Amino acid sequence: MAKSSPPPVERAFTLLELLVVIAIITILAAIAIPSLSSARERAKIVKDMSNLRQIGTATQMYMNDNNGVLPGSATATWMLQLEQSQKYLSTWRVLESPFDTRSTSELGNATTAVSYGINANVYDVNNAAISADKIRKPITFILFAPAQASTASVSFTGAGNSSPPGVKVLAAAST
Repeated sequence: MAKSSPPPVERAFTLLELLVVIAIITILAAIAIPSLSSARERAKIVKDMSNLRQIGTATQMYMNDNNGVLPGSATATWMLQLEQSQKYLSTWRVLESPFDTRSTSELGNATTAVSYGINANVYDVNNAAISADKIRKPITFILFAPAQASTASVSFTGAGNSSPPGVKVLAAAST
């Protein structure tokens, strides 16, 4: 009579092997999570810079169509002039920074957060926009900067001064 071999034994993981695998996964997760959050932060920075670049491009197109005059006046804000009929800006979302953490209740009468302000020095005493060729040192002139306001007319003057009241120039990008 032939000997029959015993049935194959299905080997399960031991408790020690499971604990080692869990420890390895935990260590890998601890390494990956901070790098993911820094990647998220870098993505916000890139989005913020992209928004400012799109606003700058829209401003240049506006100036090309308006004999070099910068957007904004006593009758229409710079945002409205750039967004008119979606000719220069395709969406208002470009005006919202990923770092802007204001809630809807903090926006006042605005429906969309405007996270960037125009330098108020581009307006003359009658609140009319000036021609870009009147800017003395354009290489050092900051036209747009991150700002938060509860008003639809967002602008800034000087280095951190605010105009109109309620505008604050953001010091640093933080979440």
